[in-house]
Amino acid sequence: MLERTVALAIMMASAATCSAQVLSYEAMPSRLCAGDSTTLRWHVRGNATLTAEPSISGLPNADAVDSARVSPMLTTVFTLAIQRSSKKFYARQEVVILDPNSPRTLVDIATPLGSDSIETILRLEPRIWDTKARVITVTARSGRPLAVTHDGRRVTLTDAAASNELQGTPLSGVWIIHAPLQPGEVMGDSLHPPPDRLRLVVQFSCGASPR
Repeated sequence: MLERTVALAIMMASAATCSAQVLSYEAMPSRLCAGDSTTLRWHVRGNATLTAEPSISGLPNADAVDSARVSPMLTTVFTLAIQRSSKKFYARQEVVILDPNSPRTLVDIATPLGSDSIETILRLEPRIWDTKARVITVTARSGRPLAVTHDGRRVTLTDAAASNELQGTPLSGVWIIHAPLQPGEVMGDSLHPPPDRLRLVVQFSCGASPR
């Protein structure tokens, strides 16, 4: 019985070793300003090919290297196809080209902060977001005043009014959005609850990063 168990374990390990696998695959950044470039990195087991949709000329032989610097003009999906023995596996990374003409809406679930206010914290990872994406204005869109803290700065917004006090800060980073309860709102009261989400609209540009 022990011999059969050991033999089965060896067969399973051998099958896993022979299978095509993607051990890691990432694009940094994957939210990109037009004209900039991103680095694709991968670690695979098997024979790999790299393709792009829409197509991009000059993609490297994925078997010969484990990274590539690419500059897509449009939002593009980069696909790794890995084959080993009879096994095939696919992994995809989408690189999104940011559109400064479309303001970014930051919205997330609001949680109680004490008994008289609510707060939401959003994290836009710098490794994902292009550092050239910079704030122009922020606008409260939650039907109430908001206090916003970002990149070491704090601004208080009346609802629907734009402010340029965060201008020049990176779009990436930690955004803390805080709001006091309005008259009549009671934490935990199903008849008079505060909103379950807070919303902030960020107009940004894709200018040069500061040195």
